[in-house]
Amino acid sequence: MMKFIKERIELRECTHIHAKEGYGATTLLRTLEKNGLGVYAEPRPLKQLVQALAGESKGSIIELKKLINLNSVLLLDDVHLITNQVKDFLDKLLNHGLVIVSAGRRNVFKLFEIELKPLSFDASVKLVNYYLKNKELAKVIASEVGGNPSLLMRAVMKARVRKNLMTVKGFKAFRKSINASVKRRDLLNPVILSVISGILISLRYFFYIQREFKTGYTFAMIAYALITLGRVNKLRR
Repeated sequence: MMKFIKERIELRECTHIHAKEGYGATTLLRTLEKNGLGVYAEPRPLKQLVQALAGESKGSIIELKKLINLNSVLLLDDVHLITNQVKDFLDKLLNHGLVIVSAGRRNVFKLFEIELKPLSFDASVKLVNYYLKNKELAKVIASEVGGNPSLLMRAVMKARVRKNLMTVKGFKAFRKSINASVKRRDLLNPVILSVISGILISLRYFFYIQREFKTGYTFAMIAYALITLGRVNKLRR
């Protein structure tokens, strides 16, 4: 994957990386930046994005133009969160030679798209075993967690701090904990929380119509709390 994207960057071709949460898109973009293949940036207001691209605290359009002439590459994470103002601005820069490697749930700029897929069972075992040096344990973790790299690494960190892991009781407790972690992560998925919040907000209006303002207000507060929880959980991923 890395080699393929690098080749596209060298050819001045834009690329979009479609990936679910925790599948390593951010790590991939950060690695490209470390290898000197672009400037990493997250969705942000136009002024801050200009500064990130220019690499100066007083970033300007002139500096951006210089960067474009120097074959600049923007590594844009969570592209689905950018504002319309930033999108319009970057559309203009694309027409003037800027290369974008974006990552996120939506291909906002309609670029050539590749997909980060879950790791295979063998690849998951290999990843976990690299850190734990215990192939049998790695197989258990891979079978319980699946191919999500982020969840696999969380399980690795849990395994490292468990002193009683090699006992039957300790192993059962560990296995139970990683199962609970996966289920809790699924439950706290921002998309699921957003759907629940939308339902609660709809109920708020229903109770307002019934003139039960206190109940409607309670539903609204719960909805806003879930929205906040979803955003916090997304940042933690």
